[in-house]
Amino acid sequence: MSSIQFVVVALCALLCIVLVPACLVLCIECFAAAFLRRDVVAEGDGESPERAAHAVVLIPAHNEELSIGGTLASILPQLAATQRVLVVADNCTDETAAIARALGADVVERHNVELRGKGFALARGIDELRNDPPEVLIIVDADTTVQAGTIAALASEVLRTGQPSQAINLLSPPPLPTSRDWISTFAFRVRNLVRPMGQAVLGVPCQLMGNGMAVPWAAVAGMDLASANIVEDMQLGIDLTVAGFTPRLNLAGSVTGMFPSSATAATTQRRRWEHGHLLTILTQVPRILWASLSQRRPGLLWFALDTAVPPLAFLV
Repeated sequence: MSSIQFVVVALCALLCIVLVPACLVLCIECFAAAFLRRDVVAEGDGESPERAAHAVVLIPAHNEELSIGGTLASILPQLAATQRVLVVADNCTDETAAIARALGADVVERHNVELRGKGFALARGIDELRNDPPEVLIIVDADTTVQAGTIAALASEVLRTGQPSQAINLLSPPPLPTSRDWISTFAFRVRNLVRPMGQAVLGVPCQLMGNGMAVPWAAVAGMDLASANIVEDMQLGIDLTVAGFTPRLNLAGSVTGMFPSSATAATTQRRRWEHGHLLTILTQVPRILWASLSQRRPGLLWFALDTAVPPLAFLV
């Protein structure tokens, strides 16, 4: 057997060792969500705090003048007196910052065309908050509708437990959806609703989804989010979970995003995310497995196998 053949066989064997258990985990999560479902709303695990959390809703935005108004309109009426919105207008060349200010949000503008990406925008927002840090940081995308009660549900759960909380995060299909759009919508729902519900039933951590997620300030303040990582939300969830935090689904909160406006943009975004996910599997699953062994945390083993589940839309 040549060296190339040996490498190919070794890689195939490694993929089988990881992917077969990962697919079994996927099936168990879906089964638990469908047949073992019980009341898994986060607040059902204990009493809500008597006071509203000091929280900031952080919105990274790049040229979102068409959607930022609707997003803020769904958030601002939900805020308590101790809560506010901070929009990071990142490398914007439109009226995103002006619209957000006019509607009552705090705005910081960032201009660095060489360092692009959501991670850099989040890092800038966190830096802006260091002088007056909140108890809870809630991250919402700029093209999102936040359902009523979501901000309170996320903030109170994080304040009560000290753990990250993830709202239901779904996508609305485009006005004239294609068959591929429907398949992507289905895959998104399985990943962001069905599997996290199963994880809640099983009592294991869920992945953070980048939109509608809330974290304790103490957990994120020391993390470096300034990167161009395509799946920065997934990476943040991995970093937090390995560090000892356990994100859980919060069925009392819900956010709905939008597909990219064009088919080309949707395809590009999906492919970039899928490739980023596969890279995360290769680089992070071994790290999580090692953390499970070194920290003697069996829950991390499940989390590693869940992370190893490939994106369902990858074959679309």
